[in-house]
Amino acid sequence: MMKLRLQVPPDREGTAAATLNVGTLKIATGEAAATAHPLVAKKLGNADCDPLRVGGHPPFGAYRFVATRALEGEQRAEYGSHALVFEPVSGQALEAESFGRLGLLVHGGGPGKDGRLRKTQGGVRLSDALLERVMTTFIPTMDFVLELAPVKPAAWWAFWRASVRTHPLSPEPPGLINAPLDEHTLVQAMLANAPRRPRRTADDYDRRDDDRWRDRDRDSSSSGSSGDTFRGGGGESGGAGASGRWDAPSGVDQAGRIAAGVAAGAAIAGIAAAAAAHDARSDAGSMTDTGQGTAY
Repeated sequence: MMKLRLQVPPDREGTAAATLNVGTLKIATGEAAATAHPLVAKKLGNADCDPLRVGGHPPFGAYRFVATRALEGEQRAEYGSHALVFEPVSGQALEAESFGRLGLLVHGGGPGKDGRLRKTQGGVRLSDALLERVMTTFIPTMDFVLELAPVKPAAWWAFWRASVRTHPLSPEPPGLINAPLDEHTLVQAMLANAPRRPRRTADDYDRRDDDRWRDRDRDSSSSGSSGDTFRGGGGESGGAGASGRWDAPSGVDQAGRIAAGVAAGAAIAGIAAAAAAHDARSDAGSMTDTGQGTAY
């Protein structure tokens, strides 16, 4: 299983520390912005950036991957190469669903003029380098879970653990805040075009420890009889699995929806080899140098 975990300052005043894992293998670390810009939130009737309401800070909790879309033009400049939508599974995220927050957008996008990550319109902004690693690592047959958790100070006895480091966010507001190019409209469009899947709740996920989850439905979904089965093969209906790339035309597999399946051990081994090859080509300043990244 693939997991992107964000440790977010509770006051939302700084960057979130991000860790990308496949199983127990750490693939990359980086920074993200999980903070809504107050001007955009006010425009949407949420001046306090309430996480439970549209336009507020991304709610804490767990999410599962629903769909992805390659972006072009103005949206690419604002949101990066791809946008991904996740649906709530547990925690505050699931509570916010009853207030209209049906999906959470994860995207990239350039920094502000001060070189810092910009705030969002209610979603999560990854650094472009981290977004690229997410897109090149994801395998359609994997479950993909996103988790947002508040930063907690290390226990007094864990003196060897470094504190989570955060950096200031840019005050520069997001662009494209008006429909149809705004973040909220993009989420709605991607959800509307994604095929329906069996609904899951927090009870469908068993927390094994801090960094590993097990989907109880995994065995049944791999049988090929459920709506979660990945449909590969040729043609334009196979999504990213069929085309072999993520930047397929917008009509491919209804906005790039990839159904969750079973991640084989051989796939994880392939990920490890790919990650090692990628790091070997990276320069010393690469964000995937996990030895110098944030400690969790």
